[in-house]
Amino acid sequence: MTLNELPNGDVQVCDVKPSPMSPSANAGIRRNDILIGINGTAFARSFPIHRYINHHTTSRMKDIVQSVQQSSNPIVLHFQRATIAHSRSLLDASDQADVNYVRQQQQIQQQQKQQMEEEQTVHRFAFVLAQRKLISSKQKQLEVSQIIRNFHYRAQQWEVTTSLTTPSTPYAHIYSQHNQEMDVLDGIRKSLSTRIVNCFIEEADKGKDTARLAYTIWVYDVESGKEWYAPLRYFEDFEDLRATAMALAPKECKISELPFPMVTSIWDALTSRRQDVLDEQVQQESCRKLEFFLRVLCRLVYTSPVVNVNVAKIAIHVQSFLGTEVGLSSTQSDMDHLQSRTSSMDYHSWNVRQLLKRSLQRYMWRLFQLDIMQTIVNDFVDAARARAPSLKEIETLEAQGRDKLKGHSIKELKDIRKFLDELVDLLLEGCCSEMQLISERPEYEALREQFENDESKLDRLSREATREQVEIEVYVPLRSVVSRLLVNGWRHDDMEVQLKSKELIKRPQSEGTFRIPHGSISPSQWESVAFILRSGVGNSTLPCIKLQAIVDAAREVSRLHAEEHGGKDLVGADDFLPVFIFCVVKANLERPCALCK
Repeated sequence: MTLNELPNGDVQVCDVKPSPMSPSANAGIRRNDILIGINGTAFARSFPIHRYINHHTTSRMKDIVQSVQQSSNPIVLHFQRATIAHSRSLLDASDQADVNYVRQQQQIQQQQKQQMEEEQTVHRFAFVLAQRKLISSKQKQLEVSQIIRNFHYRAQQWEVTTSLTTPSTPYAHIYSQHNQEMDVLDGIRKSLSTRIVNCFIEEADKGKDTARLAYTIWVYDVESGKEWYAPLRYFEDFEDLRATAMALAPKECKISELPFPMVTSIWDALTSRRQDVLDEQVQQESCRKLEFFLRVLCRLVYTSPVVNVNVAKIAIHVQSFLGTEVGLSSTQSDMDHLQSRTSSMDYHSWNVRQLLKRSLQRYMWRLFQLDIMQTIVNDFVDAARARAPSLKEIETLEAQGRDKLKGHSIKELKDIRKFLDELVDLLLEGCCSEMQLISERPEYEALREQFENDESKLDRLSREATREQVEIEVYVPLRSVVSRLLVNGWRHDDMEVQLKSKELIKRPQSEGTFRIPHGSISPSQWESVAFILRSGVGNSTLPCIKLQAIVDAAREVSRLHAEEHGGKDLVGADDFLPVFIFCVVKANLERPCALCK
C-alpha cells in the first residue's frame, strides 16, 4: 500500500498491491481511501496529528510515519471511503466499478425514500379504493388520504382535549387566519347519523289557511348507540335552521351554496293537492336536498375549513333541531344491563368492549363523510329505489301467486345484503391497521390480554362495529323499500302467526302446546327474555341489532334458568326450544315472519 499526502493535508491511498499476500488488499483497502486515524485515535485538519505525539513535525505524512514507528504491534489504521469524483477516466475499470456501485446505492436509497413518502401520503383506504377502481387518479388518492388524516387529527384532538385549537388540521394550505380555539365541545355529539325516512302532508288545522309538508327524521348517535325520531319537522323549520347556519357559519363553509328545495315548488305541491306531484316532484327531491343539508351540518365540526365558536354554535342548533337531549335521555340502561349479563365477560370488561366498539364505529362514521363514500352509497340507494316495485306492481305480482311476490322480494333482499357485505369487506381491508391502533389505547387495557390470546376477538368486534355503521348508512334509507317488500310478501303468513299467538299466550307454560317440563318452568314467566326480544327485535331499526338481540335472548334463557333453578342448566334443544317459543309468543312481535327474512 502506498500513501500520498494531498495539498489539503489529507493522507490518501494511491496504490494497493493486488497480491493475495497483501494485508492491505485482504483488509479491503481501496485506492483513494483516506486515512483518518491510528490506534483508535482520530485526527482532523483543525487538530494536527503532532498534538497526539510528543514532538513537533512539519508534515502530516511524517507525523504518521513517526507514530507508526513508535507504536507497538499490531497497529490499527482507520480509513474512510472517499467520495467518487465524476471526473475520473472512464477507462479506469476500478474507478468505474466504484462509480457504478455508488450510483446503484443512490438509486436504491431514492426508491426507498419515494416508497416511504407514498406510504406516508396515500392512506391504505384510498389505495384500496383505487384497487377496486372506485377512484382512478393518483391526485384523487392523495385528496382522500388528506381528508382522512384531517378527520383523524380533529377527532384525536377533540377526544384528548375536548376542544379544537389552531391549527385544527395538519395541512397548512387549508389553514385560516381566522382559526381560534373552540373550547365549547363538551355538549356536542361526535357522530350523529340522520335520515329523513318519511314525508307527508299534514292537513291544515282550524285557523290555518294551508296544509304543511312534514318530515320524519330518524337519528342515531354512534357515541351512545341510541336511536330515536326527532320531533316532527316542517319545511319552515328547515328554512329557519338554514338561516341560522348561514348567519353563523364562516364564509369558507359555503352554506348558502348547498342544495335546498325551492319554496315555490313546495307551495305548488301543497296547493295543487295532487298526490302524484307530492310523490314525484316534492317528496323525492325535497327529502334528498334537505337530508343532504342536514347531514352536512352534522359533520361541520370535522369538515369546516375554519374552526371557531360559531361552528360549535351551529352544532348545538342542529342537535336541538334533532331533539338530541330528549333522545339521549331515553332509558336504555335496562337493556344494557341484560346484555351485559348474557355476556361471558364480567361487567367491567363488557363495558370496555362497548366503549371500544363505539370508538371503532365512530372511525367508520368519519369515513362515510368522504364524498366518494357518499357517492357509492347514494348510487346504490338510488338504483335500489328505482328497482323497487310500486304498490300497483306489487298487487300485480301478488295476483300471480304468493310465491311470485316472495321470489321477487328475496332477490332484491339478496342484492342489498351482497352490497352490505362487500362494503364491510372494503372498509375492513382499508382500515385494519387503524382498528388495531385504536384497540391499543390505554383506556381499552382491560381487553388487551383477550386480544393477544385470541386475535379473532378483535376481528369480530371490528366487523361488528363496521357492519352496524354500514347498515346505518345503507339499510336505513332503504328501509321503506325493504318493509314494502317484506310486509306485502309475507302478509298472509304474519296474519296467521298473529292469530295463533293470541291464543297461545293465554295458555300456561306447562300446557301441552309448549311442552315445557315442570322442572324448567320460570317463576318470572321468562319476562327478561321477552323484554330483550321486544326491545332488541321489535323496537330496533338495524338488522344486525335485531340478530344480536336474538342471540342475547337465547343466552338469557340459559342464564335465567340456572339462576331460578339452583344452577341447573338446560340440556339439549328438546329443553331449550319450547322455552324459546314461549318467549317469542310472549314478546308479541309485530310481523314475525317478515322479521325472519
